[in-house]
Amino acid sequence: MRFTVKKKLASAFGVVLLLSAVAGGLSYAKLTELATNQDDIARRGARIAKISDLQNLLNLAARTEKNIILESDPARIDALEATLVNTRKDFTRNRDELLQTADQSERRYLETVSDKAVRLIQVQDEIVRNGRLNSNFRAAQFWQSDTVNILAAVNQASNALEDTLTRPSATEEQLRAAITFSRTRENWLRYTRNLMSLLGAGSVTELDEQAKGVREAAAKVTTELSRAMAVVNATGVSTNVVAGLYEKALASSLHVQQIAAEGGNLKAQALTMGEGRTQLVAAIQALDEYVTFMRQQAEAVARAGAAEAANAKLILLGMLAASLLVSLAAATWIALSISRGLGQAVGLANAVAVGDLSRTLTITSSDEISDLITSLNTMTRNLNVTAGIADAIAGGDLTVEAKPLSDKDRLGLALEQMLDRLRAVVAEASLAAGNVSSG
Repeated sequence: MRFTVKKKLASAFGVVLLLSAVAGGLSYAKLTELATNQDDIARRGARIAKISDLQNLLNLAARTEKNIILESDPARIDALEATLVNTRKDFTRNRDELLQTADQSERRYLETVSDKAVRLIQVQDEIVRNGRLNSNFRAAQFWQSDTVNILAAVNQASNALEDTLTRPSATEEQLRAAITFSRTRENWLRYTRNLMSLLGAGSVTELDEQAKGVREAAAKVTTELSRAMAVVNATGVSTNVVAGLYEKALASSLHVQQIAAEGGNLKAQALTMGEGRTQLVAAIQALDEYVTFMRQQAEAVARAGAAEAANAKLILLGMLAASLLVSLAAATWIALSISRGLGQAVGLANAVAVGDLSRTLTITSSDEISDLITSLNTMTRNLNVTAGIADAIAGGDLTVEAKPLSDKDRLGLALEQMLDRLRAVVAEASLAAGNVSSG
């Protein structure tokens, strides 16, 4: 098969171009894969940020819930409840956005978060319902606006009644009635102190115990007050005003007790510190687990991308080295084959130039150099043939044939003309010799 220099060059550059094309394709594929990995990492980073937003919204809802418990102004409570509703809407919207683009593994975490959030919302609703009762504030407000004035009136009327029963002209029955009434007043004072303690209860259990004590004290005061009023009435002193004020004071104080016994603030506080805190921690922990999972996934993608980049780097370096080696080998091979062939051709040409026609070259390739060597060998053979004809002529042999190789073969044409002229000269000499011999 003929393998010319052009084919050698084309093959060498073809291999280099092929390696370059493969390297370029591999580079493009790896760059695309790296870009995809970067997009994936960026997407996961954005999702982690949105998960952090969910955690912030849960914490905001918890703070709002506690502010509702602490707030006493009904208008402010309404505003805080509206804030809580909007916070929940933001939480739901962000969670749904995560769900829309979540894969199967992420959905498992989001479903857990949703379950925890639902339970937390249920507890918060109960906390808000108790907080909206605003029991402490309402009881204290009613105490200040209504009960305190009535108690002052009761105290004033009681003092006036005792003064009447203990005046210097009082009878023995009236003095005994004053003692009975003073014992009733002592029970009344204990009752009002219990009521004040009820307003300052620090827990639901304490509130229930004190509310029970207030009700029992109220029943005892009612019984003793009826007996004391009967004793005083028996002495001829009227108790209508005092008895009416005591009844009014009892009704007002029992209303305070009923409001305080609702325990809205205390129940809400107990829930927020107990079940509410537990559910909040559970929801945040579920989000933390989701964040941990997303970070692990991002780190895995980053590690895979780094490994792929390292492999691509090695492959590209290998292909670059292969391209350089192929280029160097092809250049060396082609240069050596051309220089070796040309060197041999120059040597033969130099030998021919000095008249040495004994040398020939061996053809070892099938390219333009081999064509040159073939032509030089043909030229040498033709010159040897021409030299042989010249040697024969020089030896006196005019029978040889000098055939020009072409119409441009000046040496062949010259030998042919020389032979013709020599033959003519010899013929004329022979004729002259014959004539001389005949003469």
